[in-house]
Amino acid sequence: MEAEAEAQRARDARSATEAEAERAEGEARAAKREAAAATAAEALGAAFLACVAEAKAARDAAAAARAKYDAAEADRDRVIRDAVAAVQQSVYRHTYAPADVAALDAKAEKAYRKKFPKFEKALRKKWKHDAALSAPYVVPDEAALVVVLGGLEVKGS
Repeated sequence: MEAEAEAQRARDARSATEAEAERAEGEARAAKREAAAATAAEALGAAFLACVAEAKAARDAAAAARAKYDAAEADRDRVIRDAVAAVQQSVYRHTYAPADVAALDAKAEKAYRKKFPKFEKALRKKWKHDAALSAPYVVPDEAALVVVLGGLEVKGS
């Protein structure tokens, strides 16, 4: 019996040693997992910050491009408006906005209609030969000219 008890104690000691080894191994694995998680969290944080920086840079680039586009649009509108005003002044000795044309009385409308073909011809000629109107951004095409003239043509009658 004593031999059996001794064998049992030896088995218990081995089990305790094995259990201690398993516990130590489990702790080591947990420490490795925690270290890997910390490294992944750092990498994720760095990636997030890089994405935020890229988004800010993209937003700033878009804002700069929008400001450049708006400035070019304003310049284009000013160039066209100045050209139309110059031609109107030479043909009519007066400048008209589309609202002014719509508000003309019968006599003034008749005079305006009479001179409109001359105005259109002069504007087309200026549109074709003026350096400011032939700038790449102004796009001096027929469709743009029709839009400008359409806004100044007397409707009806």
